[in-house]
Amino acid sequence: EIETEPGGRPRYFRVRSAAVGNRNETIGTVTLIQDMTRLHEINRLKTELINTVAHELRTPLTSILGFSEILTTRALDATRQERYLLMIHEQAAALSRIVEDLLDIARLESGRPLDLSRQPVNLARLIQEVLEPFRETAPDYHFDLEGLDDLPPVEGDPFRLAQVCRNLLSNAVKFSPPGSTIRLAGRQVDEAVEISIQDRGIGMTEEQQKFLFEPFYRADTSNTARPGVGLGLAISRMIIEQHGGHIWLESRWQEGTTVYFTLPLLNGDVPSRQETDTLPRQKEEQAL
Repeated sequence: EIETEPGGRPRYFRVRSAAVGNRNETIGTVTLIQDMTRLHEINRLKTELINTVAHELRTPLTSILGFSEILTTRALDATRQERYLLMIHEQAAALSRIVEDLLDIARLESGRPLDLSRQPVNLARLIQEVLEPFRETAPDYHFDLEGLDDLPPVEGDPFRLAQVCRNLLSNAVKFSPPGSTIRLAGRQVDEAVEISIQDRGIGMTEEQQKFLFEPFYRADTSNTARPGVGLGLAISRMIIEQHGGHIWLESRWQEGTTVYFTLPLLNGDVPSRQETDTLPRQKEEQAL
């Protein structure tokens, strides 16, 4: 193992040598130096993935097994039964999201596109609906909205776009201290809509930002481990790019992070806000 440069990343090499000559005399040696850095990194990521996924699956499975055992072995009143069943349902939903994320990233790695159900989408309403559960589960955080009501509609899959917003909001809450403000803003830029989600959390270094949209990458940005498989941003990038948009971020260590994404405006006749508010909600409700 050697360092490529002071403070740089280590590189790994396999060195093999063989003598050259005849039975009576060795006239030299042949040395083969093989760069094993990529293989070493793949093996490290594979091990890390197995450990991470196992941990993420174990947490909801433990809750499901525990509460189901209580329901089947104890006599409980109706109120406690309902509460435990709700907890089992929530943990099963968490398991389902992990599995869906793994399937999505498998599509990304194989180059297969997502199956998008495109329709006119009112982003202001979609973001409000995605945000509602966060207001309940993260009451210590303040959510400021700016410019969303003035946005024109875009064309996209509301289920997938809600998935992007949920991933980005989850990261903003996860890496921000309680009591901080998370700002969601929207504006029209040329023929696209730009959405930004800004937090005042711990931020990231330039080195961490280079790999942030890679599958299974989790920035080591604190002294306490954050839960997650490390797929949210990679999946979000896949969804946004397959909608014809772009996603990027700006971050400063100990100052916070802002994630931006753009989506093309709806082509053709642009329906009114009232029309986009009455679009079918089936997939959006699935996402929420």
